[in-house]
Amino acid sequence: MDKVVIWRLGGRLRCRGRARRRAERERAALQRIATLVARRPPRSALFTVVAEEAGRLLDAAETRLSRFTGDRSATVVGHWGSSSSPLGEELIARMARSGRAVAAADATTLAVPVFAEGGLWGFLTVAAAPGRALPPDAETSLRQFTNVMSTAIADAESRHALARLAEEQAALRRVAMLAAHGAPPSEVFAAVAGEVGALLGTDISMVAGRNGDGTVTVLGSWSTGTDGLPVGTRVTLGGHNATSIVARTGRPARVANHDTPGDPAEIAAPILVEGRVWGLLLVATRSDEPLAADIEERLATFADLVATAVANTEAHEQVRRYGEEQASLRRVATLVAEGAGPAALLKAITDELAATFAAMSAVMRFDDDLSEVVLVGKSGEIAVPTGSHWPIGETPAAAAVHRTRQPVRVEAPGPAPATGPHGAEIHRLGIVSTVASPIIVEGRLWGVMTVSDRAPLPPDTEQRLTRFANLFTTAIANSENRSELAASRRRIVAAADEARRTIERNLHDGTQQRLVSLALAVRSVQSSLPASLGDLRDDLSTVATGLAAAVEELRELARGIHPAALTQGGLSAALRSLARRSAIAVDLRLALNERPAEPIEAATYFVVSEALANAVKHSAATHIEVWVEHRDETLRLAISDDGAGGADARGWGLLGLRDRVEALGGSLSVDSPPGRGTRITADLPFTLGPLRPSA
Repeated sequence: MDKVVIWRLGGRLRCRGRARRRAERERAALQRIATLVARRPPRSALFTVVAEEAGRLLDAAETRLSRFTGDRSATVVGHWGSSSSPLGEELIARMARSGRAVAAADATTLAVPVFAEGGLWGFLTVAAAPGRALPPDAETSLRQFTNVMSTAIADAESRHALARLAEEQAALRRVAMLAAHGAPPSEVFAAVAGEVGALLGTDISMVAGRNGDGTVTVLGSWSTGTDGLPVGTRVTLGGHNATSIVARTGRPARVANHDTPGDPAEIAAPILVEGRVWGLLLVATRSDEPLAADIEERLATFADLVATAVANTEAHEQVRRYGEEQASLRRVATLVAEGAGPAALLKAITDELAATFAAMSAVMRFDDDLSEVVLVGKSGEIAVPTGSHWPIGETPAAAAVHRTRQPVRVEAPGPAPATGPHGAEIHRLGIVSTVASPIIVEGRLWGVMTVSDRAPLPPDTEQRLTRFANLFTTAIANSENRSELAASRRRIVAAADEARRTIERNLHDGTQQRLVSLALAVRSVQSSLPASLGDLRDDLSTVATGLAAAVEELRELARGIHPAALTQGGLSAALRSLARRSAIAVDLRLALNERPAEPIEAATYFVVSEALANAVKHSAATHIEVWVEHRDETLRLAISDDGAGGADARGWGLLGLRDRVEALGGSLSVDSPPGRGTRITADLPFTLGPLRPSA
């Protein structure tokens, strides 16, 4: 009996000794952990030490400290011992559901929950050596151990969160400073991709901009290897991937593709600018470990920063573009106001369009029956020559404008197939986007103005192009009105000249001939009278002399209306006749190898005639020079005298001459400083096109 009592007492003492030693070891382990925590080591080092101390405390073969992620899967963050024993997924699932420690039936494995940060943070699993079981009080020891360990884990997590926040804020600040200093968008996008990839520890990160053709373009790219997409790569949307989901829904997306070996897990967040999905920010990893639960939220912070940078850049770009556009419109408007010719205006407007939109530009005119278009203006990159024409159906943009009389956009996922010369040129240039605006002049569809590019044109292109089209419409209307006015003035001048010729011919063939006949009859009667009627003979002589003077005056009047010498001998003969009859010496210099157009001859003659008459009447000049030359399809005229000057260029005589010259497309100027003589110069076209009849 005494032996049994002594044996039992010895067993109890031995158990108490083992418990005391384990408690001492537990205190020592917790003290080591506390000392390590005070040194603020990296989380990975702390988690590894926790796993090791727990394993040594229970003489286990392996311990694992695991943390739950956002999708309730677990990631091993600390490990000690061999890794041959199974983790026991069913055991862990029971532990997670109950929130309490769960042991295997054979006491070889134990899973203990770890609570931190106000919830179930993770768990600690302990496995005994093969053929052995864990101590009976292992659960109690680990529960007490994890209670103290939770404080250390919470502290480590707090410090990690603060460090991560500091790193994240520093990264955001670097990107923000880059954008604030006006760095090019490409540099900002590259910086964002690099900062995000390094901060989140992913294998790939990229910034992509959304296009209007069902694709996105990589604008910034970063990767740890060679599998990142290069900047400029166009990715077609579609399928179950984060990029397509974000573009479709406008919300963050997570796609885990671990079921397919080699496919990365992806998380993407939208970049929203003014309520629209401008693009996206994406990270991807090929690791088997799932991405952290809060990556969407952290990614969204960078996406918001990119959105702000894009909005600011677009705002600056919009202001700059608006200024350039207004300057371009002002230059074109100046040409319109100056009455530039169609060729100069078309070249200017296509060049301005190409520069303003950074795209190819063209102006096409519809033919009279609206069945064909004629290329009347183009930017330099287009090889089709101006004047080319083709059926309207071969130009989708022009056909759409013809049908709707509204601005239109024609886009395709790739260059259009070559159909006809216009289609072949579109295919050669790789055009995928065209915006066209109608040119409507006085209610009729005159033509179409287009800009085209190898990438989708901006959404506001229609509105901006319409401003150019409206200005060009004004220019065309003004040009046609000026042309019609000039033609009308030319018809008036031609009609007046024809009336002058008719009057001169009627005077010469009618009145003048009758006066000459009367003078001859009077002379005949005078010669037949006897000498005794001397007084009557003298009276008849006076009448005959008066008739001769009247004929001469009538000739001068006829010359003023329209000189016969001009019609019969041309401009050179008529000007020589004027010079001979002038009361002031005239030095006439002529350089004419052929006759100019008849209205030009008449205008030149009357300018010289009026100038000579004014010089005789008002200038007190002693010498006049007249110079007429044909040069470069222009008749150049200059009349100068050495008189008193001070001629009034607004006088009716000179004003009427200026109107006549300008009606023929020429110009006339008068320079007459007092005391320094007068100089009149005129430039007229040497030939004139055919006159269209008035409507």
